[in-house]
Amino acid sequence: MHLMDKLGQSIVHINRLYEQWAKQQGISNSNLLWVYHSLIHHQNRTQQEICDEFDIAKQTLSPLCKELVAQGILEISPICTDKREKRWQLTGKGRLAATPIIERLRQFEQQAFDTLGEQESEKLLALTQQFGEILERQLQGKS
Repeated sequence: MHLMDKLGQSIVHINRLYEQWAKQQGISNSNLLWVYHSLIHHQNRTQQEICDEFDIAKQTLSPLCKELVAQGILEISPICTDKREKRWQLTGKGRLAATPIIERLRQFEQQAFDTLGEQESEKLLALTQQFGEILERQLQGKS
């Protein structure tokens, strides 16, 4: 099997594990996990920023946004400089819902890194970043 195929399978496997983890937390739509993650770590974000951060299609997040607004979890407001773009922000109710989930997610991830060990974790992160940078340079024709 080609090395990139193996890497791709690992990435898909990890993504599926996050989906399974979300389901165990009672989250049927794993995109909700990424919205919570983004809005817990940033006071507010635009839909585009969340889409870019987690590589989610805008049309995928729009119905989720409407549902969260209807549930009182999310509020949206226009940006002064561009009324077409909206800022997303968790309400108090939304923060109460999202915070424990994201804390459990961090514990889940930290346990995996602890099992891997500090040196191996650092290597994994460094090599993954380096590989991404190499692919980006090749894409831009700067091999």
